[in-house]
Amino acid sequence: MSFVLLFAGFGILFGPETAEAVVVGTGTGSQNTTAPADDFGFGNVGVCSNCSAVYLGYGWVMTASHVGTNKVNFNGTYYDYLPESEVRLTNDPSLGFDADYTDLKLFKLTEDPGLRSVNISSQTVSHGEEITMVGHGYNRAPEMTYWKDNPAGGTWIETNVPYYYRGYYLEGGRTMRWGTNVLQMVDDNDNRTSADNCILTLGSTQTMAYKTSFTSYGETDSEAQVVAGDSGGGVFYKNGDQWELCGIIHAATAPFPDQPCQTVLYGNSSYLSDLSFYQDQILDIITPIPGDANFDGFVDAQDFALLMDYWQQDSDYLWGHGDFNEDGFVDASDFAYLMDNWQYGHETNGSVPEPSSWLLLITLFFGMAIWNFRKRAAVA
Repeated sequence: MSFVLLFAGFGILFGPETAEAVVVGTGTGSQNTTAPADDFGFGNVGVCSNCSAVYLGYGWVMTASHVGTNKVNFNGTYYDYLPESEVRLTNDPSLGFDADYTDLKLFKLTEDPGLRSVNISSQTVSHGEEITMVGHGYNRAPEMTYWKDNPAGGTWIETNVPYYYRGYYLEGGRTMRWGTNVLQMVDDNDNRTSADNCILTLGSTQTMAYKTSFTSYGETDSEAQVVAGDSGGGVFYKNGDQWELCGIIHAATAPFPDQPCQTVLYGNSSYLSDLSFYQDQILDIITPIPGDANFDGFVDAQDFALLMDYWQQDSDYLWGHGDFNEDGFVDASDFAYLMDNWQYGHETNGSVPEPSSWLLLITLFFGMAIWNFRKRAAVA
């Protein structure tokens, strides 16, 4: 079976570059532009280089390498990045890769966007499981279009009869949108590694990946497909009662050689990286030292001040508020983390504070606690 491989980010379908929008095959296609009641992390997906990126937590962002590194817009606010922070993820050659680098990159923002960290899947999600994809890009036409083969060859002919070829034209304007699909077993056209994943080759990169198919009978309520521009968007899976980031959007395929440009058709497929293969590598890069609330690589008075600003308050699970154990509350256990790593980064290694440092911290702690208590009492 022949197919056209498309990057999921630049260009419209059949462009030689990337993907820009999750297209939903139900309704008018205009739904799913806000977080659902069971929010998987919709706000953690932002716009980068007219494509998408995912905020992982602790100041770090992930996207597809072919998207590039740029400012990221989360919920209407642009956040700049540190150019020297860019890291491309690499492959383990023992797993059968020919390429050293993946189509995945990380980079760090210059300020905290105030979003929760995500949980990254530690195991491959199995065939048949439902996932949620979210990305930013072109909207689709509200009405379905049907095509039939052109007897003279080349581009198909539109028809009013529900022929084999059916789908939607892409329209102007882009919107952050989510949709669902189920993971399927890879086929003989893929460089398979198991029944559930394959190695996706894009340019000089290779990435362990999942596959989904856009079906007209709708295996899910919001059956969705990646189209030109979605690259770098997030793929989420609910493992028990906990949402996990299981993948990043990379590419789409069109198995129909004469498929019209600027269209998405039932029968197209999406390719999504399997982040469980890279979880350890990701966490080694992004996980900060407990006590480093502002992610600057040091544990010092600035972090202490942030912790005290939110002392005894609901932190909304934000590390940047001093919630270092991410239990939703800033309290003595978080203060203990800060004390254990006090002055980390100012010396070669973190060290146990000298007695004078302990005394200073405890004095500051009680002083700030009393000040915060009086401030809240005055407001009340």
